[in-house]
Amino acid sequence: MLVKFLNGKEEHLPLEVARGFIASGQAEEIIPPVKKADWSNHWSLEVVGLQHPVLTLCLRRHTQVQGYTGHPDAVNERVEWPGGGRWRNFGVEVPREWVKEYSMAWEKNRALRGPWTGSKESDRADVVAAAERCAAELKARYEAARG
Repeated sequence: MLVKFLNGKEEHLPLEVARGFIASGQAEEIIPPVKKADWSNHWSLEVVGLQHPVLTLCLRRHTQVQGYTGHPDAVNERVEWPGGGRWRNFGVEVPREWVKEYSMAWEKNRALRGPWTGSKESDRADVVAAAERCAAELKARYEAARG
């Protein structure tokens, strides 16, 4: 326990010893201030991945990191329902300047784009078609294995 004696000297002492000095009035406990966690939003553009590098818009809060690699038009997509809504990708709105930076970098660096490279609507259609092909293939394998 950290204590401060009457003469101004500060010292770390075992708990029992420190309590004795405090009880006798010869010292007082020093409680160090607790650092508040930084929960503010810190935005950045990063290239993530070694084998398949991808341009990523990152949000850092305290020790958490979230990333987005999709089409720039969908960065600030919002899901709405009666009585509320939420931001789909980060839970908060991405500032306009970061959307602009990400859009410019995304346009310049075609090789660093994530798994979707076309327009937003065609990307989704391609992904749905690929998922349907995969599901059909898995179903065929399963049925073949059953005999």
